[in-house]
Amino acid sequence: MLKWISLPMLAIACLSVTTARGQEQAAQPSDLIQQVRQAYADTQQYQATVQFTLTQKQPRVTSTQQFDIYVVFDRSGQSLVLDKPDMRVVIEGGRLKMRSDQLPSRYLDAEVPDPITLASIAQALPPALDPPMVDVILLVGDDPAGMLDTLRAGETPDTLIVDLPMGVMTLHVDAKTHLIQKAVVDINMQGQGAAGESVTLSYDYTIEKHNQPLDPQALAFEAGSDQAYATLQEMTQAGGGGTGSGGGGAAAGAENALEGQDAPLIETVTSTGQPYKLADEAAKVVVLDFWATWCGPCRAALPHIQAVSDWARDNDKSVAVYTVNVGETPADANAFWKEQGFTMPILMDQDNAISIAYGVQGIPQTVVIADGKVLHVHVGFDPNAEATLEAEIDAALAEAEAAASP
Repeated sequence: MLKWISLPMLAIACLSVTTARGQEQAAQPSDLIQQVRQAYADTQQYQATVQFTLTQKQPRVTSTQQFDIYVVFDRSGQSLVLDKPDMRVVIEGGRLKMRSDQLPSRYLDAEVPDPITLASIAQALPPALDPPMVDVILLVGDDPAGMLDTLRAGETPDTLIVDLPMGVMTLHVDAKTHLIQKAVVDINMQGQGAAGESVTLSYDYTIEKHNQPLDPQALAFEAGSDQAYATLQEMTQAGGGGTGSGGGGAAAGAENALEGQDAPLIETVTSTGQPYKLADEAAKVVVLDFWATWCGPCRAALPHIQAVSDWARDNDKSVAVYTVNVGETPADANAFWKEQGFTMPILMDQDNAISIAYGVQGIPQTVVIADGKVLHVHVGFDPNAEATLEAEIDAALAEAEAAASP
């Protein structure tokens, strides 16, 4: 089953994937890899602003999403800060603390191993919001040398390339410091979008401090009167999941953690502006499919979800099929829907609140709900999804009918 790694986690997939090496070239590519490796190994203090840009070009429109991520790293103290507009993460003294605007009045306070590793970060943080980039991978990666060995030479002396299942990532290296200046991911939309459609992810690095004393305030975490929780699951279950969701949740790293649990409540709007509350849903079975227009596996999966929706309608089954658009605008979602001819209603998750509550590991993710409980969670594209979902729905409806019989 093909999984799509969520946007902020893409860099980890980029550097860990095994790539086919190009033709042997001069010593320069190997030298550059060694120089990059040494530069990050020698980095003791690091502070940078990373401007992330997602650009999607369609035949008649181009849309752009952009935000900044701040990274601070201190090797001697094994401290790391990841800060974006709606979330701040501070790792220091063997503790990982995280607060999110989508989970107000509470924060995560979890123990993490020393030294910091990518695995410890991924274990503690919500996958839909986990923000490591290439610089973080090289600073705290368990085996940065091994990850760098997957790279090959770029078209210019200061670039390195890694081939991905979904496209190509280009790393631009500063000629003096040998630190990453820019990372660009060009996603291959061939066969998955309209002619001329493209998606590009860019990470532009402005390194503000390198091997210079850091301001202690840069590592500060202000909890105030907020309540601390030891796990993400406890944190998301405490009083609901923010403005877009409530109740329930899943610990990161366990893709089926929600199965058998109460379905996190949803209160949002559709792409056409209609209010929606899961608590008011009349159908006996609800199917939620998380997706985004830039996600290739999502595009492959959506026709199967539409077929399930049509099957339920044509057979007069008490089933409601909704798709949940992650992090995009109603205009982008509706334009794609019109192009594809889909008829399923779209629930909007622009602030990632629903994704957090449902422990989204990557998209597509499909959730089957009945009697207020999560019955099944499927992550990734499965070509047999249509038959699988129809069987699960029929079983849930049969169980509901049996429970209602005297």
